[in-house]
Amino acid sequence: MKNQFFQFEGNLYVQVYGVAMGSPLGPLMANAFMCNIEEKLENQNKMPAFYKHYVEDTLSKMPNVSSSCKFLLILNEIHPSLSFTMEGEDNSKLPFLGMVIIRSGPQLDMKVYVKPTDTGLLLHYQSPR
Repeated sequence: MKNQFFQFEGNLYVQVYGVAMGSPLGPLMANAFMCNIEEKLENQNKMPAFYKHYVEDTLSKMPNVSSSCKFLLILNEIHPSLSFTMEGEDNSKLPFLGMVIIRSGPQLDMKVYVKPTDTGLLLHYQSPR
């Protein structure tokens, strides 16, 4: 996945590393890359008990904030091109992949996540740009 050419505003550029945005190979390569990382972590016994991913978004359950921060450091040391961030629950709620996970006692509920910046305005599909 090196030296891929792309065109922007009539000019030809080369992407030195990675997959071009919008490439059909993007999700496949991201999944393969993440699976490779997870395999390394499992071989080193560094995976949390609950860990799931969808493309580049991950969800894990950690015993406390300190262990979450340690795991974040481990993730960020795995490859120089990756930079993971962490978002913890706020008021027993955690947004993830277009939904919000709500912890209510031992149960988890899910609802559609609406960003705080959402205006509620929609554009009719037949309206001009």
